[in-house]
Amino acid sequence: QSLYFNCGTTDFAKGEETKIDEIVSDLELLNDTAASWQLDIRGMADNSGTQEISEKISVLRANKVAELLTGKSEKLRAANQSIKPRGIGTNEGSECKVEFNVILIKQ
Repeated sequence: QSLYFNCGTTDFAKGEETKIDEIVSDLELLNDTAASWQLDIRGMADNSGTQEISEKISVLRANKVAELLTGKSEKLRAANQSIKPRGIGTNEGSECKVEFNVILIKQ
């Protein structure tokens, strides 16, 4: 799943912020049913700016999403799970977005 941003900013593209509640619900369900998991939040940027700016904005986007997720859910704040935001800057095909990858950890 992805959340899109207005390019060059940390502002969500129109309609994207409404997806946060659905993502929180999905993660709470996962938290209730899976023994252990990790959420990798990857911030990305397009290639319209310098690499330095792209890296900075991708980190800010990932951190913003992580803070929103934990800010909306006591379960996610209290869970002994890892929510790991990171910026990856610009890669080939990168867009103004944040992607999620859930990793289930075997016990």
